[in-house]
Amino acid sequence: MERIVLQSDNTDMIRVDGFIRTICDDNHIYNYYATISVAVTRMLDRATTYSVDSHVSSGVSLGFDFCSQGIIFSIVGSKGCFSEKDDSLNIARMLSDEVTVSDDRSKVELVFEVRGIDGHEAKRRVAILQKFYHSVPAVILQM
Repeated sequence: MERIVLQSDNTDMIRVDGFIRTICDDNHIYNYYATISVAVTRMLDRATTYSVDSHVSSGVSLGFDFCSQGIIFSIVGSKGCFSEKDDSLNIARMLSDEVTVSDDRSKVELVFEVRGIDGHEAKRRVAILQKFYHSVPAVILQM
């Protein structure tokens, strides 16, 4: 398992981008980069924001490993940082194939099935990213 530890601020996001990009390049899954990057950075942002808002000085860690479905990213923050009411968790659920949150809500695992997704699923994820990054007309998002 590869892992990096981040401080409770957003200055380490360049390291995160490099970490994700290297994993995608090394494993020849660069076509998944945008989907993985958005889901993982949203979860990391949520964990670091929670730490700052709660005045918790613990760092946030990002881990990567292989699993039977493909690849898995784990984000560990402070207890309670991954609330069901948070939109970031909903975005991660739309972009990844499986999301698991620990009982104490301090850890989230994002599974990406990188063995090939079908065309319909690929279009759905692109539409989510377009909606997330751009204010596009609803007609474009209908597939």
